[in-house]
Amino acid sequence: MRKLCKVVINNAYGGYALSDAAILWMADNGGLPLMIDEGYEPGNLKSGMYLFHAAAFRSLPLLVECVEALGEAASGNHGWEENRTDASLSVYVWDAEYGVEYKIEERYGMETVTHPWQPAKWLTSPIWEVK
Repeated sequence: MRKLCKVVINNAYGGYALSDAAILWMADNGGLPLMIDEGYEPGNLKSGMYLFHAAAFRSLPLLVECVEALGEAASGNHGWEENRTDASLSVYVWDAEYGVEYKIEERYGMETVTHPWQPAKWLTSPIWEVK
């Protein structure tokens, strides 16, 4: 039986963000506490920090199932007013036979997944002589 590993990442510039629909879906499906106290206002889903934002939580089955079930509707907005950008969440999948370790890397909000078996690709520079 083939075993897979799955993790949620953002595929758009601007940053990772869950939609209200995703937060409510997880709450309705037995989710963990969704907010950290920092700045949370009851009744305002956009306040506070989402617990599921941290890379350590991105492979939780509940979050993965949510993004698979809701598709693009799981993606929320990141930022404030004129600087607001839309996230584009997806589930990154790999074969567990290659190992379960991963790291989420981010550049301008767009995320990629790297694994220990992917060696770093170093470039070499020519040596210049200064006269």
